[in-house]
This record gives sequence, structure tokens and C-alpha cells, in this order.
Amino acid sequence: MKREEASSVEDMAAYWFVTMRDADLCPEDAEAFSEWYQESRENRIAYDELEALWSSEEFADALTLETGTDEENGPLENVVPLARPALPVASSEWMLRKIAAAAAVFLFITAGLLSSYGDFWFADYRTASGETRQVILSDSSTVTLNTASALSVDFTEQERRISLYDGEAFFSVSKDKKRPFIVETKAGSVRVLGTAFSVRALGDDLTVAVTESRVEVTSPSGGAVILSAGQAIDITSSGMSKNRPLDKRRDLAWTSGRMVFENVPLRDVLAEISRYRQDRVLVLDERLGDFPVTATLSVTDAEAVLGSLKQILPVSSYGIPGLVTLLVPKGTEQK
Repeated sequence: MKREEASSVEDMAAYWFVTMRDADLCPEDAEAFSEWYQESRENRIAYDELEALWSSEEFADALTLETGTDEENGPLENVVPLARPALPVASSEWMLRKIAAAAAVFLFITAGLLSSYGDFWFADYRTASGETRQVILSDSSTVTLNTASALSVDFTEQERRISLYDGEAFFSVSKDKKRPFIVETKAGSVRVLGTAFSVRALGDDLTVAVTESRVEVTSPSGGAVILSAGQAIDITSSGMSKNRPLDKRRDLAWTSGRMVFENVPLRDVLAEISRYRQDRVLVLDERLGDFPVTATLSVTDAEAVLGSLKQILPVSSYGIPGLVTLLVPKGTEQK
């Protein structure tokens, strides 16, 4: 968020909270912050409360609920939301906005640290949130990158190697028997001679879906399987799944500008939606996060997607534009 985009005292407090923790803070910014802080009692209260919230149990709980885990009990069990939702981390609109500000700061700083050293920013090709891009490689193969994706290319006389650092890509590979085409990810690799297939690599999870010919998929443990056209496979931290039928409606939905969910927990839906937005969308209620969602959504208008969810689910939203949006059960702010 830029300073001119801050539309409230809370937004400005979040902006200065991030700025004052920048290792490259310049004297001019430090002086500007001091002037803003001393300008009014309201400014001082907003900033001091944000600092206090930064280390509070409420903020820690908000982040825990967002990830759907509990330090003592592990992953949260799937439960059906009750009529009266529980939200221990916030009981007023003011508290919700403070948590939004603190979450925004956390995400902003974390993203800054990761982006400074991550491979994403040194990739040969990458896409921003909400962007797709088609690239024609030197061997005439084509790659279509989905939102927030990054890869590098290393072609030699012996092989054609792609490093997919993060995100999703569909490959249409030109045949070359002398040079295999290899896609490497953190969660495994794919080796082909000439085919068409999709690779989704998010963290430690990998999904490969084949539309033409065959590919060989290898997991980090060394296990390898052959996928034929019309087949897909998933690799997670739990291991490699069995070959399954390709579901074009879901596995390749992004290639036609759609997201398809069938009984997917809301928190997972929001994680996917966040890949197409400039901000991060979080859910603060564990039962609401477990709510199963079945929907087909467009990826072309990320704001409209969130609006569609708010129409079909009993939720309200708060946040800081460009940084974070919080979803809570509708009516929570009245309690």
C-alpha cells in the first residue's frame, strides 16, 4: 500500500508500521512518520494499538485460524458451521479492523522477506496476480503461465529443462527425440519427449495432468510413474497418489478462465482466490473456514469473485485495500 492510498487513520498506522520496520528506512520517512505521529492523539492511539496487537494473543489466534491448524491439536476437524458462529478473536468492527491491519503488516513484511531471496523474482518468466501469459520457447514449444507463477528455462544440446518455482503452467512440447523435455518442481519432476500437459506446483504439492501422449512423473523420493493422455496424478507431503482420470473441468479450469470447486473448504477456496488478487483473503472463524463450497467462478475479475462468495455465504468483509481482506460470519461485528 502506498501512502496516498491510505484512506483512514488505521490505514496510515499500518503503512507507517511497515515503513518504520524497513531495513532501508530513509531519514525523510522517519521524519515524516514523526510528524504524522505527533500530529494528533488519534494517530498516536491507532499506531500504539497496532504495535500492541502485533504481539497479542488475538493476532496469533487470527493467523492460526487462517491456516486451519492448532499448535496443540494439529489440523482442525471438519465440522458443519452452526447457526451462531464462534469468533473468539474479535467482538467488534474496531477489533476486526485492527486485526486486518496487523495481518496486513505481517503479510507485507513476510512477502518482502521472501521476495528478496526467492527464486520467483529471478525467474526468466513470471506472472503477476490475476495475469496469464503465453511464452514461445526457442524449440517452438509453448508455455501458458497461470496467475502468480514463475519459471526459468535451461536448454542445452542434451536436454530441455524447465524449473517451475511456483504456480501453474500448461506445456505444449515440440517433439525432439534427442532432447527430453524436463519440468522440475520442489515436489517432483516431469519428463517427456513431446506432449501436452499441465503442471501445478504450490509449495510441496504437485499435480500433473496429461492431455496428449505420455509423461514420466518422478517424486522427490525417487518413485516414478507413467501417465498417459487423459490421466492425472497428485504428489503431496503424504506421498504420490495413484493415477486418476483427468478431470478437465477442474484440473484445467484455469486454461479457460475459471475456478471450479466441489465441496472444497472455504479456507482452501480463499487460498486459491488469493492467487488472483493483489491482497490476501483470510477467514477468521474456524467453522466458517470449514464450510464446504461448490461453485464455478471466473478468474478474470477477482473482486467480482469475492462479491459472488459474499452473496452465497453469510459473511461480511473488512480489510486494507491491496494488502488483506478478512471474512467473518455476518453479524459478528454487532456482538
